[in-house]
Amino acid sequence: MNEENGISGTGIEATEVSDPIQPEQSDPPVQATEEQKAEEQTPEQQEEKRQSRRERARARDAAKLAEAQTEARMLREQLDRQQAKAAPVTDSEPQRESFDTLEDYHRALARHEARQEASKLIEGQRKAQTEQEQKARTEASDAAIAKSWESSEVAFRKEATDYDEVVGEFIAAELPSLDANAKRAILESDIGPKLLYHLAKNPEEAERIAKLSPVRQVIEIGKMEERVVPVKQGSKAPPPVSGVKGSSAIQNYREDMSDAQYKAYRKATGAKWAQ
Repeated sequence: MNEENGISGTGIEATEVSDPIQPEQSDPPVQATEEQKAEEQTPEQQEEKRQSRRERARARDAAKLAEAQTEARMLREQLDRQQAKAAPVTDSEPQRESFDTLEDYHRALARHEARQEASKLIEGQRKAQTEQEQKARTEASDAAIAKSWESSEVAFRKEATDYDEVVGEFIAAELPSLDANAKRAILESDIGPKLLYHLAKNPEEAERIAKLSPVRQVIEIGKMEERVVPVKQGSKAPPPVSGVKGSSAIQNYREDMSDAQYKAYRKATGAKWAQ
């Protein structure tokens, strides 16, 4: 029958239609994750990698710190230069709070101490040189005074043959009571030996002067220098003054004159300082 051989009325044999078979598609390869890679590395390799990362981080931090410190130092130097122009230079001890790092503070402190030591050394050398020069001048002056004193003594011994005997006793007993400046005034006087002889012959006057202040003693030695006259052997009294103008009461010099009488006497004899 036609129904057995196909579809009736079509003349076309029935054929079985089915979907074409598609080939199986495979999943794409999965990339290995960091965790998988890490699992594939040995512990030594993993530690080396971590160490490398830490070193790179430290290097970056150190570079940033160095850059910041350099910039800060340049700013401080610029500020120091500006302050040096605006204010006088001082060398006070550095203070810790003025520095960013302890290392900078220690360097500044070391420089300060070095400058202080150098300054002390220079000042010590200058002082020693000044003292040496002063000592040389004093020694030269003392030598000249000693030479002058010796010449004056030789000349005065011709006027007072008992000079050494009289003066020797006075130097041992009375002279130490005078102030050092008064002694120096006698020593530097052009008639020093005469002054010394006069005081030795008049110990009460030396005692009176010794009781005065140091400045007043020097003044009294100066006044005595004005009135001491050359000594005549065998007589302590000075020769009479001739041609004296003024009152006869003050024509002759006396040892017991008051200051007013002595000034009148010197005025009468023509002393300019008494006019």
